[in-house]
Amino acid sequence: MNGSRAGQGNPSGPTDEIASAIRQVYAGGQSGALTLLRQHGWNATSFQILEPGFRYWFDGADVCVAYIDTGRAWVAAGAPIGPAHLVGPAAQRFILAAAEQRRRACFFGTEDRFVATTAFAAMRIGEQPVWDPRGWEQIVNATASLRAQIRRARAKGVVVQRFDPRQMAHADGEARRDVDRLIARWQAAHPMPPMGFLVQMHLDSAIEDRRFFAAYRAAPEAGTPELATPEEIAGESPPRSTGRSGARPAAGASPSAGSPRPAPAPPALGAVDAREPVSSPTGPDGPDRAESPRNGALVGFLSMVPVFARGGWFVEDLLRSPDAPNGTAELLVDAAMRTAAEDGSSYLTLGLAPLAGEVGPWLRLARRTGHPLYDFRGIHAFKAKLRPASWSPVHVSYPRAQNGIATVVDVLAAFARGGLLRFGVKTLLRRPGVLIQALALVLVPWTIFIAVAGTRRWFPSPTVKWAWVAFDAALAPALSSLARRWRRGLDTLLASLVTADAALTTVQLVTWNLRQTPRNAGTWIVGAISVAAPALAAALLWAGRRSGRAGG
Repeated sequence: MNGSRAGQGNPSGPTDEIASAIRQVYAGGQSGALTLLRQHGWNATSFQILEPGFRYWFDGADVCVAYIDTGRAWVAAGAPIGPAHLVGPAAQRFILAAAEQRRRACFFGTEDRFVATTAFAAMRIGEQPVWDPRGWEQIVNATASLRAQIRRARAKGVVVQRFDPRQMAHADGEARRDVDRLIARWQAAHPMPPMGFLVQMHLDSAIEDRRFFAAYRAAPEAGTPELATPEEIAGESPPRSTGRSGARPAAGASPSAGSPRPAPAPPALGAVDAREPVSSPTGPDGPDRAESPRNGALVGFLSMVPVFARGGWFVEDLLRSPDAPNGTAELLVDAAMRTAAEDGSSYLTLGLAPLAGEVGPWLRLARRTGHPLYDFRGIHAFKAKLRPASWSPVHVSYPRAQNGIATVVDVLAAFARGGLLRFGVKTLLRRPGVLIQALALVLVPWTIFIAVAGTRRWFPSPTVKWAWVAFDAALAPALSSLARRWRRGLDTLLASLVTADAALTTVQLVTWNLRQTPRNAGTWIVGAISVAAPALAAALLWAGRRSGRAGG
């Protein structure tokens, strides 16, 4: 339905004027969306509507809504894009167009401007940090821990360089291959599988407007000192974030005040050193080079995209290799900030810190309990230690008559791409330790149950009964220990023991319990649990052993 007539006919309730407006859909597709985006893209995440998977609903030729159709709802990426005075009425017509297609609708990632000027309900889902890049130098000068992180990365041989975005258009080029490998390593190191909607990693759309920075590490020298304390490096590993002035950068970043310049390093990825003016043939106005010499390992990558109507930038991706020196992420942000400042930009954000700030009680509960899968507090802490000038609330906006819980489910489905159930299964297979920990906890009351259960009804002999009690009593803390810290060897031992548990329990159930015990509902329920639980645990343990990871 890209650029198609998303609303036709007369949805129940609207006036003839509104119904007529719904039919006035401009078939502009992505090119039409980009035209409006360059004029009116105000939302921090507005540039991301150019990425794959979005459909476009146009209210005439003046307003565009980019959205995902989950099958049950149209989930829009931010507020409608168009003149400010037309955004609210267009949003209402989008809701009506969705209803005509038997879909709920909502706007994910709206900011205070949209919330204050529309009648929609607004659920706060987090906040995003905002900087004026022109004041970054003062922030670095005033923050000893930030200077220490930048200094530490440089002492470890890390150099940040900006390179021609057009190199990323060449799938077989060295720059693209290196970045793709880094993305794959970064994704493999995180608990959840790759998501879609506003957090998919796609670097090809409107590539001439993007700014790319690469951090590579030269061969380390022996005896390089550690320059930061553990407290200073808290929150060092940020996930993907979810900024532009429209002007082309004229110069890159300069080193932090008080920080030593690293020894000059040869360019990697066809890059231009972010400390020097971009005027060489490999800069944005130079020839398009797909290949470049490799003179260091790529350990970090930053991509920022324009927020046209604010004359600023949004850091869309901030990645570091699992083995990157501490301070790599800070060094990348430093280069991006200084480039934006040289560009005259007054706005830059690292995007949403999910569930941060004053969110509702259910979202606070999700923040506390979801830590094994997503480090909500760590993401907020990393962004906070960069000393933003302010924090801007981010919301999900939806019709007041629509159920809030259903809206949250719709948003999760948009991010899950392929269905929530499938996404959940993939997550558990990537990090089975979460479920293993849950099974370890359930094993405690189960052990108590079999200890007090009647021997004659449930076990062939007292010896068998107390053997099972002893086994489960030892297994519960062992599983819990493995779930907290995955160890090779212990995973094999426990996987083997639990597999044997499932097999022996099945044998006992078939050869004794079903013959000696009355076949009532209680027998079937207890029998099913006694077989299914160790079978599930065994499958998870073997999956964790194959991947070599189970923790968050």
